[in-house]
This record gives sequence, structure tokens and C-alpha cells, in this order.
Amino acid sequence: MGQENDKKKNPQSKNLTRRSFLGTTAAATAALTILPRHVLGGKGYTSPSDIINVAGIGVGSQGGRAKKHVYLEKPMAKTIFEVRKLAALAKETGVVTQMGNQGHATEGTRKTVEWIQSGVIGQVREVQLSTNRPMGFWPQGDLKRPEGMPVPKNLNYDVWLGPAPNKPYNPETLHFNWRGLWDYGTGAMGDMGAHIFDAPIWALNLGMPAKIQATSSPYSTDYMPLCELVTYEFPACADMPAVKVTWSDGGLRPPRPEGLEAGRAMKDATYYGEKGIITHGSHGAMPELIPENENFKGPDAWIPRTGNIFEDWIGAIKNGKKSCNDFSISSKLTEIMLLTNIAVKHQRDDITLEYDAVNMKITNLPDANSMFQYDYRTGWTL
Repeated sequence: MGQENDKKKNPQSKNLTRRSFLGTTAAATAALTILPRHVLGGKGYTSPSDIINVAGIGVGSQGGRAKKHVYLEKPMAKTIFEVRKLAALAKETGVVTQMGNQGHATEGTRKTVEWIQSGVIGQVREVQLSTNRPMGFWPQGDLKRPEGMPVPKNLNYDVWLGPAPNKPYNPETLHFNWRGLWDYGTGAMGDMGAHIFDAPIWALNLGMPAKIQATSSPYSTDYMPLCELVTYEFPACADMPAVKVTWSDGGLRPPRPEGLEAGRAMKDATYYGEKGIITHGSHGAMPELIPENENFKGPDAWIPRTGNIFEDWIGAIKNGKKSCNDFSISSKLTEIMLLTNIAVKHQRDDITLEYDAVNMKITNLPDANSMFQYDYRTGWTL
């Protein structure tokens, strides 16, 4: 990243945007989180084996540790096993990590956490989350994978595939659309769960769900469903009660809460407390009360404001601190998100999955445990 103390070459921006961040750093922000070691090793680096490295910029490698700080776009990985591996490597190496769900560093998310933890609406026992994704953004549903085409000369398709199965190239399965394919993506939850589920996990100090169940529209062996409805049951934790969280996507919305004024649109997250209701948009945007209260003044801010998600990470590197959304935090969010696809894939077993997070396994349906990791194609190992 160059010399950190060279202020003339690297002036600190007061409003570092995503575009400027990506244009001026070496951070790998693609969702592909597993790359060949020689890609990450840098100039003059000779790979001693075919074992791959993990994470966009390289948390470390076998033998010597690169110890490069890591900014990684959401979701952290495709499987829960990979997520835990990343978190463990980050802890082992001590590098500064950050997952790029920008909402974790927004004013709205911080306000939501402060309002709920200050008791503005009392204890919360139910949260409803929803998104219109993937509808109108990328294909999902009971679809067939498009026919193969010649690989363009300017694309290293082998590296793009990474450990995924070697299936024929088609531009309709790459770029933005990879999100909706079982082989590559994690669906609407993997794309938007990081922006919508994050604030409830933080505000309510949620651990791992003890139970999870799902239902969905039809899907295929290639593509994930267009619409899902998923229920998570979180046990009580410390001074927080048990919480039921529901997630719906594909344009589905939960029932309108009582007190929501006619003509007022629903937002992406709604918290039902003993004394009231809070709602906000994606990325924690603009928390509000239901019904509206123009005279409401929230509690004084107490969570540090450390800039946006990029500024926070860079500041943590310069000051030798943890970032606001390092892998010890974002790995929990990602694991919860990835449990969604396990529940969706096993909805036809007609059972509510019971999750033992300590041992990373579904206790009442052993077949579901195969989705915690998958077999990489030849030449790729973890």
C-alpha cells in the first residue's frame, strides 16, 4: 500500500468513497476469496507448492506469513468452514482485517444499536428482515444453466473458477450474475444479509441461532430460489431475551406492523420491542420509530464514530487497533448468513434444523452437515 507516513502521496481523505478506495489501494474486493498462492505472493515470490492461500490480500501462507492487512468484500467466504478458517488465521497472524459491509460503519447502524441498547423500545423479542433481491438484479429460480461458449482470450477462466467445479463458460454466469448460482454464490442472503442482518446482530448481541427453518419458491440444481422465507431462533444471551428473526427476499415483505401509518412504506428491518417499534433501511439507513414521533430525541451517541468502512480500516492499520468490523465480528454475521442456504437446501426434509455452533454441525439432520464445506476441484486445497 506504499508508505503510510507519506502524506503527500497518500493524503487522508475526509470522505473516502468506495470508488476512490478501490482506485487507490491494493485491496482485493472481489467476492472470490480463494486465490492461488502465486497471485498473492508479490513480485519475486516463488510458490513452494500448489496449496492455496485464503483471503483477498493474503492473511498468511504456509511457512512464512505475509502478514498483509486484509480488506475483504462480503460475504467472507462461501462456506462456514472457510469462514472459520479465515477468522482463525486472522487471529493467529494479528493482521488488521475488515469485511466490506459498509453499513456496519454508518451513522444509522450506530444509532440503531444505541437506541436499542439504551432501551428506547424495551426488550426486543422479534425482528423482521426483508429485501427485494435478487428480483430485477440477477437471475435465480428454477432455471437451467446456459450453454457453454468459448472463453474470451482476456479472461483467465481457471483462476476465476477457483475451487469451483469446472463447468463451461458463459458470460451470463459471470460478473454480477454469479451470485445466484449454487456453484459460485450465496444468493440474496449472501449479497444483502450483510447489509440488513448486521445491525440486529450487533444491537441485540445475538449469538448463533439454535434453530433455523426455511421455505422457498422452486429452484434448480444450478440456481438458487427467487424467493425465500427463513426463520431463525436465537437463544437468550446475557441480559437479552430469546429473539425470533424472520428473513424474506425476492420482493416478499412481512406483514405491516400495527402503527405503521397508511402510505408509509415498510423498510428492510423492523424491531418489535416491549415499548415500541424501530425500523430502518438497508445498511442501517435512517432508523425511525413506528408510529413516527417528531418529538423523539434519541440517547446521546456513545459508539465511536471512526469514519466509513474504508477509513475505519485504514485508521486501524495506522493506529495499531482492531477495525470496527474485523473478522472476529464479521465471521459471526457471515456464518449466520450461510446457515440460510443450508436450511433452504434441506426444506424438503420437513424438519426444523437444530444447530450446534460449538461443534459446527446440524444435530438432527446429519446429511445437512455436508454443506459446511465442499470438495474443491483438482489442484485446489485449503
